[in-house]
Amino acid sequence: MKFGKYLKDRLYSVIIYIFVIIAVILLMTAFKSQIELKITVGIIVTLLWISEIFIDFFRKKRYFDEFVNNTQNLEQKYLVMETLSEPSFYEGKIIYDVISDIDKSMVENVKKYCHATQDFKEYVEMWIHEIKLPIASMTLILHNYKEKVISNPMDTMTYLSLKSLGIPKNRIIGMGGALDSSRFKYFLSQALGCNANEVEGMVIGGHGDTTMIPLARLATYKGQPVSTLLSEEKLNEVVASTMVGGATLTKLLGTSAWYAPGAAGAYVVESIIHNQKKMIPCSVLLEGEYGESDLCIGVPVILGKNGIEKIVELELTADEKEKFAASAKAVHGTNAALKEVGAL
Repeated sequence: MKFGKYLKDRLYSVIIYIFVIIAVILLMTAFKSQIELKITVGIIVTLLWISEIFIDFFRKKRYFDEFVNNTQNLEQKYLVMETLSEPSFYEGKIIYDVISDIDKSMVENVKKYCHATQDFKEYVEMWIHEIKLPIASMTLILHNYKEKVISNPMDTMTYLSLKSLGIPKNRIIGMGGALDSSRFKYFLSQALGCNANEVEGMVIGGHGDTTMIPLARLATYKGQPVSTLLSEEKLNEVVASTMVGGATLTKLLGTSAWYAPGAAGAYVVESIIHNQKKMIPCSVLLEGEYGESDLCIGVPVILGKNGIEKIVELELTADEKEKFAASAKAVHGTNAALKEVGAL
């Protein structure tokens, strides 16, 4: 803290003091006081004023220099309040109280953040634990029955996890519907010549080339039914491309597509971890919904922090119901193979 800047800050006070001294001298002149008395009074008043200036300056300088030095020397500057004592002058007390309130508020917010982070960590760890069990089970089954188990019956593997692991049904989720729906929306966007993020589309039924059911009737672009924007022939092409999308990629890659399922899985997990309550088609256990029971198959569900929050039952047309029943029958047939290989 520099004296020159301190005086500049107190410029109005200095000017007032000078005017007071002049006024006192003029008043004494009016009363015909002796010159020695005028000088004495002037010197005393000036000395008192200078003393007050220096006392106030050094008191504030000591405090603010300590404040600045402590702040500069601290690696974790937010701890500066721990190094300060309460000042003895009024302006300093105001600053001290304000900074103290800010410090308390910051500490409270940090505590809330730490609690939220810890809760999130525990929640993620819980889901990781839930996921590890089915993965270990699948690995063991594939190792023991290499020649008999099909590599990708997603609905059937979801059903196997549910039956063999003892995990609540709301935490057993197959992501095939999310994957198929993302491919459906992509093919729709290509046909429309628009951004895929602006298209809504859904695929239900089994996760297979012949069992999935792209619901073209319910697909929309910015709220407008896609059926009003594309011809029936073009819409049928989109549906056909969606149903063979996985096989098409496999032929192009020479191996099974793994990054698209990974992205779909991440999309499902994100909705759960962040409690987004998104409606996503997933393979889940049906217990009377859509007229089916004891079956894991793709239907729209609400996903939140508890996993499956709700199964959404759509009003299907007679044709869609017929296709769904045929898809369910095919998945039941694949599930029967689990008993043949001794998995159930």
